Amino acid sequence: MPADWLSAVNDVFTQKQLPPLSDPELSALTHAGDALLSGNVEEVRVFWRNLYSHRARANPLHMRDPWEAIGPAVAVCRDQLAEVSGHDLTDLFAGLDHQLLQDRLTHQSQQIQYLQQLNFHLEYEFEQRTGRLNYFQELHDQARAELYALHELSMYVNASLEEEPVFTATVDGLAGLLDLSYCAIFTQNSDDELELRAGHGLSVQPGYRTPPGGWLPRAVMNSHFVRVDRIASRGDETADLREVAALADSLAIFPLIKGNHTMGVLVIGDRGGSVPLATTDFVNVLAPHIASAIENAKLHQKLNQMAITDGLTGLYNHRYFHDRLQHNIDIARRYMRPFSLLMIDIDHFKQFNDTYGHQAGDRVLRSVAKKLRVTLRGTDIISRYGGEEFAIQLLETANDRAVLVAERLCALFANDPIDLPTAKALVPITVSIGVATFPHDGDTATDLIRFADEGLYAAKHAGRNQVGIANQPALP
Repeated sequence: MPADWLSAVNDVFTQKQLPPLSDPELSALTHAGDALLSGNVEEVRVFWRNLYSHRARANPLHMRDPWEAIGPAVAVCRDQLAEVSGHDLTDLFAGLDHQLLQDRLTHQSQQIQYLQQLNFHLEYEFEQRTGRLNYFQELHDQARAELYALHELSMYVNASLEEEPVFTATVDGLAGLLDLSYCAIFTQNSDDELELRAGHGLSVQPGYRTPPGGWLPRAVMNSHFVRVDRIASRGDETADLREVAALADSLAIFPLIKGNHTMGVLVIGDRGGSVPLATTDFVNVLAPHIASAIENAKLHQKLNQMAITDGLTGLYNHRYFHDRLQHNIDIARRYMRPFSLLMIDIDHFKQFNDTYGHQAGDRVLRSVAKKLRVTLRGTDIISRYGGEEFAIQLLETANDRAVLVAERLCALFANDPIDLPTAKALVPITVSIGVATFPHDGDTATDLIRFADEGLYAAKHAGRNQVGIANQPALP
């Protein structure tokens, strides 16, 4: 086939000041022309549709529609091939023209979506398409409103110094702002599992842990954004996502990265189709701010915890003990509820330190603290009062019950000697405990502490390893 017909086609692009066909494209068009002359029209149609699609996607924000050159070029191609073949190809190319027009409409729709996301292109669009001025002005205002709202959300999220408010504010704010069917934050817990911290529209509740190897853990491991479409039709491949969001059609997963560490993921999704690109762009901008807010909240929480925690035992410290004691007395007084205090002292601790050394003494203190944590209720407040002395606040506990708890603790320590590297045998540890109950033994913090201390001293004087109550005989 003569090559000059290709030059005629390429001249159209040059005249329109658009990039001409590349060598691979010319080769593909030559092959399609040969196929047409052999009776195969489909290759010509595929070539021009693919060319239009490629040119349209290459720069979707470019205001020059590839149709400016491709439309006339198709006509030249038709005429040149008709001349070579000696046949009228008008009917054969009519279907191609229709398909290209449909592609053109699709491309224009994609341009509109990009303009929604990037409102700074509106002014240029206004100049080129003045007939749609009012429509694009509305889009412009909407985009500005969304950007402002996202800015406000970012400021609010970063202003919080507690983890839970950060999670809740982010999820609720994004779901409302972007009209999302699903929104959730997962972070890695102490077991390196992804745990749901807050969610909107999900099938699971906070505390849910994702199965290993699923979409969400992989997003954390790879630290990359992931969009998952057609979730319902992908079978076992998306089973973990359907467990989280049963009716989701599409989910977008954003890694939450601070520095070189990926702490979790932010997940958004819709029921009615793929998550719009404009939405993912907005959230992608916000994700680093969310990660920073979470990190700040964790740091704040850690500092607060350090301020109220004894460094050796991990229990609450003396200062926190007094703060909580006054608070619990106020609650007990207001609602007329029982409240008891135990003061615990390790028997012969100085002698133990002198015999085995201070490092062994520290080991004993940590062992006692661990046993108290394991044995007592989660609502009980366990503190290191000072030295070898511990204090326990028993909420909703009357005197008889408090005495039983104290006796159980005495028996626990007496029957469970500690193994020390510096000792040749198991070392017995015993404790003495004083008990005081509000309001019978005192209605102020000072009175309760004094009464419990007096009970502790009574237990010591009676021979140790027992429970003491002021003004009463010690309980072995």
